[in-house]
Amino acid sequence: MTAMSGQVWVSLISLGGVVLGGSLSYPVQRRTRLSAERAEQQWQKTALSEARRGERLALLERFIEVAGVPGRGRAVMG
Repeated sequence: MTAMSGQVWVSLISLGGVVLGGSLSYPVQRRTRLSAERAEQQWQKTALSEARRGERLALLERFIEVAGVPGRGRAVMG
């Protein structure tokens, strides 16, 4: 009876260790996941900003070309 009682205590202590370890690791895993999500959102925001910048630059170059600003695109003789 005593040997069985000892085995139960060992099992309960082991189970308690597993629960404690899981409880301690959950906040760390959650924080890591949220940090990775924020980093991904920032990367996407930066990529979109760079793409828009390229589009604006292309539109500006096209405007300068069509407007005929001297020194760029077609020259205006006058």
